[in-house]
Amino acid sequence: MKRRRIFSSFAFLLAASAVRVSAQTAAEQSDTTDTTEDLAHRLGISLDRLRGFLIGSLLGDALGGPIEFSDPDRLPDDMPHVRHWKAGTKLTATHCETLARTLRLRGYETLRPETAPFGPWRKRAPAGTITDDPRQLFEKLEQEGKPHYWWDAHFTFVVPLAIMHLCRDDPMAAMNLCLDFGHDTDSYAQLLGAWIGAIHGREVFPESMVRQVETRLQVDFGESVDEWCRTLLKAADRAEHQQLRFAR
Repeated sequence: MKRRRIFSSFAFLLAASAVRVSAQTAAEQSDTTDTTEDLAHRLGISLDRLRGFLIGSLLGDALGGPIEFSDPDRLPDDMPHVRHWKAGTKLTATHCETLARTLRLRGYETLRPETAPFGPWRKRAPAGTITDDPRQLFEKLEQEGKPHYWWDAHFTFVVPLAIMHLCRDDPMAAMNLCLDFGHDTDSYAQLLGAWIGAIHGREVFPESMVRQVETRLQVDFGESVDEWCRTLLKAADRAEHQQLRFAR
């Protein structure tokens, strides 16, 4: 009886091992055979929101980069310039519509004609260029946020959250106001853009801006958002199979 139990346990271990090998083989095969859409569907991940998350991050960085740490009095004339609004002015739905409508990508050629020491910018970089620089509401954020540096982690989270709330969750209005706040604009806008895209999906962003950013991503770095999506989904797929192996 004891020997039979030992053999039974051994057979069980062999079967479990065979199942793990089979699952691992299937995962490796799916890496090459599954389409990006198949992977997203199997994992229960919204591909539109994943694309939106990545596009929003890229777009926010491209919007904020050219004006990062600029003198508030030397910002482009077509920006909101909230700091010059009459005291007590309320942010209305009409203001939000205007903020959303006037948001646009700006090139580096006039705002930052020379490369800066804290960013990998090229001279006369066109609009849509993406950097990888890690960088009565405005006054409150500045006075009570108390960042040691403008890119402190807690402050970088507070700024886009506060502005999104102020804009009644109007995505593009919040993005424009985030730029108008100044300081580490590319960091604030990059995080806000990622959140907006993850919530609303890719279609929330103006198509003309998306095309410019995707083009610059390909020209400058030889990368594409679709490739990034597939890489993330494959990583999630491997993690899921790894969890199943440990569970067994």
